[in-house]
Amino acid sequence: MNSWIVIYSIYIVGFSILAFAPFDRKRIRAPWAKWVFAISAVIGITKGVIGLMWKMGWFTLGKEASYRLDSLFHMIGGLLLGFLFSLIFSGQLNGVKLDTISN
Repeated sequence: MNSWIVIYSIYIVGFSILAFAPFDRKRIRAPWAKWVFAISAVIGITKGVIGLMWKMGWFTLGKEASYRLDSLFHMIGGLLLGFLFSLIFSGQLNGVKLDTISN
């Protein structure tokens, strides 16, 4: 099996899980962090689906278009990494537990 198939499947599963993270009722997050979660989930799932379709051979592109799509995937990967780091460094990835606020 091709390793790219596994990687893009991990993208789909991982960002699907990340899409439900801001809806955890036990934790409070900033409104901007909820938007970052949602936007990164949509972009990540889209990248995973398109990448999986491309690597499985469901559509083919010319040489120039393949190069551009590969470059676009690299840029999107950097964008998603930046979103993830912004959530980590701001402390919004975990959020604040409701128990610590009430006590």
